[in-house]
Amino acid sequence: MGSLSVAGVDGTLEDRFRGNPDMKRRVIGKSGFVEGVSCLSGYLRARDNQLYAFSIMMNGIPYKSNTLAKSLQEKIVRALDAHTASVTAQTSRADH
Repeated sequence: MGSLSVAGVDGTLEDRFRGNPDMKRRVIGKSGFVEGVSCLSGYLRARDNQLYAFSIMMNGIPYKSNTLAKSLQEKIVRALDAHTASVTAQTSRADH
């Protein structure tokens, strides 16, 4: 995990999740693009403080459209984070 890039900080994720400062440093992973395949894989430290692994692979992406693919990948990771927060909230309410 120490060799992976940190969102908003370094490597292939340095410029990722910029529109969501709350995600900075909570996503570590690797992104890449080769011959129409755009990927983002790594780990999310969710708001519930749990670590979630993810891997998103999209094929048939023209190079000019990779910015759109990156945006969609980030939305998927944010949705994972939001989902884990809602599950944690539901579990908390059920425990009380």
